Amino acid sequence: MGQYYYLAKIQNEGKKVKGYRNEGAKLMEFSYLDNFNNFIMQLSMADREDSVIDTAIRELQELFGFSIESDPVGTRYVMAGDYADDDKFFDLIDSSVLESLRKKADEEYSQEDSKLNLYSLVSPLANCSLMEEAFDWKDISEDLCGDFEKAINDFYRIDGLAWVNHDKKEIFSVGEYVDGFNKMVEAYAEPGGREEWIVSPINLLIADGNGRGGGDFRFDPNHAEHFHAIGSWAGDRVSLKRVTGDELANYQNITCQFPDGSAIREKYCSAQVYTSMSSLQYEWF
Repeated sequence: MGQYYYLAKIQNEGKKVKGYRNEGAKLMEFSYLDNFNNFIMQLSMADREDSVIDTAIRELQELFGFSIESDPVGTRYVMAGDYADDDKFFDLIDSSVLESLRKKADEEYSQEDSKLNLYSLVSPLANCSLMEEAFDWKDISEDLCGDFEKAINDFYRIDGLAWVNHDKKEIFSVGEYVDGFNKMVEAYAEPGGREEWIVSPINLLIADGNGRGGGDFRFDPNHAEHFHAIGSWAGDRVSLKRVTGDELANYQNITCQFPDGSAIREKYCSAQVYTSMSSLQYEWF
């Protein structure tokens, strides 16, 4: 059976919880860097205190006519699967908020005292996607779609841009990932195929329940050691920002690839293009 996902945001020390559906409910239906809804998620995570990032987002808003609310510092993220474990991450939510959400979820599922996972808990909150919220339910005109795709690629090329885990003190460089992905595709993919779509690593890093249902990111168990990072950031405080010298000096750089398509994954892993640096760190060479 297919596994479906909601994006859960736990904010203000657990006193506020938000839930969003995705454009394409299964993980690998929307987990690509040029997916419009995924890009809006990235912008909501972005550090707007940085003038370079703030200016880039303001220009995007003006050009494409959307508005976006930046997530407060300390927001925790989970891409919550409906086959994930019960009660996981509930300890991150304020007890009174959790009780209220439980009641709403029990009403939705018509089951009192039922066991719930985070997907079920935020289900009553997930009335729209981030993109629908940002664009006030209006579609991007077909004429602007190509421009929006270019704008996405340009934004990801901001110098020093990285996903930063403030709990684990880890950095995942956007530019290094994209460059490594393109080298991988050049070496192993068939031209013009799905394998050229750049998988969004942050979706996999914060995913909870991957591997338990259809539409998940799949890999050969013989190569599982290459994909330990999947789910390792779920529930952590994460932001998208330009990394500083202090962070570069004191945070661990996590670099790995998430090739889409079983054929390229097999070629990629079998070629042993990873050099193990730690249990979570792999580097392209």
